Amino acid sequence: MKKGILITFEGIDGAGKSIQTELLESFLKKRGEKVVSFREPGGTDIGERIREIFTDPSLKIPPWSEVSLILASRKVLIDHEIMPKLSLGYFILLDRFIDSTIAYQGYGKGLNIDYIEKMHIYTGINLIPNITFLLDLSVSESIKRISQRREKGLARTEREPFSFYDKVRNGYMYLAKKEPERIKVLNAERKIYDIHRDIIENLEKNGFI
Repeated sequence: MKKGILITFEGIDGAGKSIQTELLESFLKKRGEKVVSFREPGGTDIGERIREIFTDPSLKIPPWSEVSLILASRKVLIDHEIMPKLSLGYFILLDRFIDSTIAYQGYGKGLNIDYIEKMHIYTGINLIPNITFLLDLSVSESIKRISQRREKGLARTEREPFSFYDKVRNGYMYLAKKEPERIKVLNAERKIYDIHRDIIENLEKNGFI
């Protein structure tokens, strides 16, 4: 049986991860592939309940508590959805994964990155994506896009200052420099379908489709 492929999408808020996940899912389905997508936190009944807490703007959640919530959601998602479907040859598309935790809670909020990584190991989370698309966006453009969502109401995680997103973006770029074979950096300030084409080309080039 064909092995499953885990593809993750990363980037600061407003980078377009959700739309690129949707476009790739549609593309793969048209090819007749088995594909499913999830978001983090979320993806399961438990995960979505955790997401409600995590994004609630009325709550002040300490950084280490954020990590604990994320890990709880992630562990359930991996055990109940991702691993079973990978074993059946599915393409798994994830809107955020471990890199987000390192970038946001580690680089953005100053938590010890080595300890974040060890917490994943202790929790039994050692899954590495086959390929990661880092949708890179300037912080000013990110804040501009986020501000356009205000009518719908901003999540707790979308109310951080410029300096925070700058740290997160720099953290992402460091991770990409550290793992260039896995993490592909794409300019997210271009047209949506230009980015989508780059994603398809990268998947073809790396032998995933």
